[in-house]
Amino acid sequence: MRKPLIAICLLCSAIVFSCSDDDPVRNDADPIEIDIAALLSVSGSIADVGQSVEAALELAREDINQQLADEVLLNPITVYNSNSEPDSAARQMANIKAAGVDVVVGPVTSAEVTEAKPFADENSMLLLSPSSVSQTLSIAGDNVFRFLPDDALQAEAMTAMIADDGIEALVTVNRSDVWGIDLAETVLELNKEAGRDNVGLFPYATDTEDFANVLTLMAAAVENAVEEHGADKVGVYLLAFTEAEIILSQAANISILGDVRWYGVSALSQNPTVIANAEAAAFASKVGFPCPNFGLDDNNESVWKPVQDRLATKLGREPEIFAMAAYDIAWVVVRTFLAESSHDVETLKASLPGVAANYNGVTGNTTLNAAGDRAGGNYAFWSIVDVGGSFEWRRTAIYNSSTQELTRD
Repeated sequence: MRKPLIAICLLCSAIVFSCSDDDPVRNDADPIEIDIAALLSVSGSIADVGQSVEAALELAREDINQQLADEVLLNPITVYNSNSEPDSAARQMANIKAAGVDVVVGPVTSAEVTEAKPFADENSMLLLSPSSVSQTLSIAGDNVFRFLPDDALQAEAMTAMIADDGIEALVTVNRSDVWGIDLAETVLELNKEAGRDNVGLFPYATDTEDFANVLTLMAAAVENAVEEHGADKVGVYLLAFTEAEIILSQAANISILGDVRWYGVSALSQNPTVIANAEAAAFASKVGFPCPNFGLDDNNESVWKPVQDRLATKLGREPEIFAMAAYDIAWVVVRTFLAESSHDVETLKASLPGVAANYNGVTGNTTLNAAGDRAGGNYAFWSIVDVGGSFEWRRTAIYNSSTQELTRD
């Protein structure tokens, strides 16, 4: 019997139990053997997320093999490291294809997905990302599926937070990649529509290591805005990966930057790198720094909490939401394969949205929209708080995308 190969190339997956009432049923006597590859940023600027996803994929493999032992044998997962570099992610796609794998979960970042996507489209491969959210990649009919909503909802949640804080003027600093540019433009447009001032946009190259020049320019813009609006009406919006640790620690030495509120993004929400730097964490706790991300449903806690706790044990810290999304991706991919008994990519591509729509996992129902992205969801805001001299992430607000209401915890 030919052994079908499936690749899961990105950030997260795992489930302690199957969460749907209608599991696919097979009549074959022997379990189907499945090979999964993981294309993850296990080093580089988004390494924390890649490592969380790797742990989630392994947890998913354990659970799938235990719960579907009569139907599936999911082999040990081969990890391909992109080093958080778009070019590297594209090159690794060729290695995955050469290994005979066509279904790839990942990559982690939108910049990496952008570079990997052409190879996937041209070579009949599927990409399933647990974390890419750039609106530029919301394309119907392509070979990319993403298990979080695109950034339109994150932008909506952020502008609701900014409005609730009474901010009148916003200074923005962002990575110059597809994600940072897209999200900054969306938030700034929503700000403009709401009548708030966008008083400075400061993009930086993704390989920047010293942010002194950027921060000097930001400080001048903040100072001018404070003179016009008052410090309590001015905000700084930071769109960064783990380089935020450097930005925040350097900003702590510029007094005017500590006089206004700061806001973050999903890539930093619950990220361990910032709180590991005492100076950066102290500054973030001082200036607020709420970071929105896709939120787990409190009413579904009995489903996601056991998985979250097991991942926390594996990682030695709380997992990001991306790991939970990856856990669900693994299950959706395996269930799609079981439903079709085929590893033909076009067959799997056609079937996967239907399987996702009927699957209720740790992140809730995984219905995808016409562009192959998660159809919707609420956003939780996480902030860094000082707890007896140490720092930790705590949820501080929830944005309900259906009612467009922000509720503080």
